[in-house]
Amino acid sequence: MTIDTALTGSENANAGGLGGSTGGESGATAYTLALTDVIVDGSSAEGDGGGLYIAAPTTATNVVLRNNTSTTNGGGIYNEANTTIANSTLSGNTAEGGGGLFATGANTVVISRSTLSGNTAIGGGAFSSRSGVTVSMVNSTISSNTGSDVGAGVYTNGVVNLNFVTIAKNICNADSPNAGSGINTFPSGGAVITLKNVLLQGNLAGSDPVNKIPANCGKTGSGATVTSQGHNLSSDASCNTTPILWLSDTTDKNNVDPKIDVLALNAPGLTQTHKLLAGSPALGAGAAIAGVTLDQRGVTRDATPDIGAYEEPTIVIPPTTPPTTGTTGGGGGGGGGCTVNPDAGFDPGLLALLATAIGGVFLRRRRQQAARR
Repeated sequence: MTIDTALTGSENANAGGLGGSTGGESGATAYTLALTDVIVDGSSAEGDGGGLYIAAPTTATNVVLRNNTSTTNGGGIYNEANTTIANSTLSGNTAEGGGGLFATGANTVVISRSTLSGNTAIGGGAFSSRSGVTVSMVNSTISSNTGSDVGAGVYTNGVVNLNFVTIAKNICNADSPNAGSGINTFPSGGAVITLKNVLLQGNLAGSDPVNKIPANCGKTGSGATVTSQGHNLSSDASCNTTPILWLSDTTDKNNVDPKIDVLALNAPGLTQTHKLLAGSPALGAGAAIAGVTLDQRGVTRDATPDIGAYEEPTIVIPPTTPPTTGTTGGGGGGGGGCTVNPDAGFDPGLLALLATAIGGVFLRRRRQQAARR
């Protein structure tokens, strides 16, 4: 099944905008779903999947899911199948669990070159994933999502692999000192998380609307296994403070301002990113990953790439080439009309020629003045 369309304002008692079925009933056909250039806007569900309810293998490319609502899980997407999401935006969606995306079952979700922003949930504002699910995210941005409890960005007890991801400015309301707003794990199932080239900035927690606390990383309970594969950057110390100790590789940077710009549509990308500002410690501080040659916008990554979803390409200024000195005499050789010999002696005859020329000009002017009288 392939769909190329736009849906707005649909409502369903079970699923909102679109649904794909595995054909679980006897004699039913098994489907796959391919979505390209699709917008699902303003849909709602009295149940799971405000925008999409995915229960069949799905590929979503250049998809926008915005302003969709679920009364339970998956404001943008409720997913229980192997799914690939590329070059897409999930924004402004609302649910109890997983505002942008709720992933459950035993499957794999691959997200690349995509942005999850402005989504809201109790847990997992951007996305929530359960044990049995593996989420692999690369060259993507999680920004400005909200959790009324914890995990405004990522909330998981499954497997989550993050590479070249920016997680910034997500806000949750939990008051626990170990609560995480950017990333938070919960105990049942035992979360397994790996991070490489991940940038975490300005993720805050706390019920006080004014005095929020830094909370890039956190966990609820125990049992999570978190592995830093190096070259990560956190704007606070929450990712390297007992009992969390997430970013502890020698190449990780903790409690360092990454100097990023506001979320914006930075050319030539089709999804919003946080540009790295001049002097950012993320510039040239990453590590190359085999097969990842572009950033979120499609810009080629340097041999020593930047941390996060955005790559600021290095500008190479070619060396200047001095002009070629021509040959003495009138022969060819491309030297131009004049040739200077630095070893030539001074010719006193030049002074006489110069004096004669100046005298001639002076005499002509005197004669012209006399004629006018």
